[in-house]
Amino acid sequence: MPEISSHSEDLTGEDEISQPPGHPGEAREKEKKEELELVPAFRALLDGFLEEAIVEKGLAANTIEAYARDLKEFLSWLQMEGYSPETLIASQLDAFSSWLGHSGLAVSSIARKISSVRQLVSFLVREGRLERDPLVGISSPRRRRRLPKVLSVRQMKCLLEQPDPQTALGSRDRAILELLYATGLRVTELCTLTLPQLHLNAGFVRCVGKGAKERIVPFGSHARQALEWYLRNGRPTLLRGPIDSIFLNSRGGGLSRQGVWKLLRRHSQEAGLSLKIHPHLLRHTFATHLLQGGADLKVVQLLLGHEDLVTTQVYTHVQMSALQRVFHQHHPLAAEEPHKD
Repeated sequence: MPEISSHSEDLTGEDEISQPPGHPGEAREKEKKEELELVPAFRALLDGFLEEAIVEKGLAANTIEAYARDLKEFLSWLQMEGYSPETLIASQLDAFSSWLGHSGLAVSSIARKISSVRQLVSFLVREGRLERDPLVGISSPRRRRRLPKVLSVRQMKCLLEQPDPQTALGSRDRAILELLYATGLRVTELCTLTLPQLHLNAGFVRCVGKGAKERIVPFGSHARQALEWYLRNGRPTLLRGPIDSIFLNSRGGGLSRQGVWKLLRRHSQEAGLSLKIHPHLLRHTFATHLLQGGADLKVVQLLLGHEDLVTTQVYTHVQMSALQRVFHQHHPLAAEEPHKD
């Protein structure tokens, strides 16, 4: 194999965060299994809500699973307290929120669960089982807005060079890292990619994102070269039977999200990166590097599959923070006092 070409430092070139395995939340997930079994009426309500989310809204499987967990916990709490979702009042939501807070959950997790409850209440109103939304005007716990962490170009280049493309798994890992950085795909979008969705010669993938919405995302020569090598040399070695998934595990099945977490963690340790690397961090890095290279914000929005431009704008704050640091470090007047008239 000709050595995969190194990445230039030119940023204008081609190019629900999941929890990692073994995360602290696993203990809480185990506790949830011991929750009260829902009575038939509550179970039917939850099933009806999830069916609408799947059939009519076409929400992604991960979103459905999150709704199911959050709402089962809420309905179990209502059941334990002797309340009914069809007679819900605002003070009961406040009590549930306080109960979550005392359980040690982060504000961001509580806010997500309350958001799920609001969706359930909206469903009850649509179904005519609540006359009006009792939560209108009630604010959710405020999340502290944090700027996403990103890798520098040099760090990203170092990470990309860790997998050994001469091995089957190494060629797979190199292709995954190249594709994540070149496209900003979510980890689920990456793991569910199939061969018909990959247009190698044309240089783009057709991925299915949140809400079952399809988008086309281009990639450059580095990713194409890594993919070509993996498909020609690595994937046939891993293949055990007929399967359309592009990325395979060592047993020949489709690679899981946990598998991507593990390979990222391993290669980041090999690269000596102190930052905790996860798939979404590469998505943040992709978007930030595009903007630093002069890409239009709306183009980045389309590439990421964001419905709202506001979601994408967080990356402009990351870019501005970096620009301010550069200015103060290098501009000759940055540290001087202004002239007085």
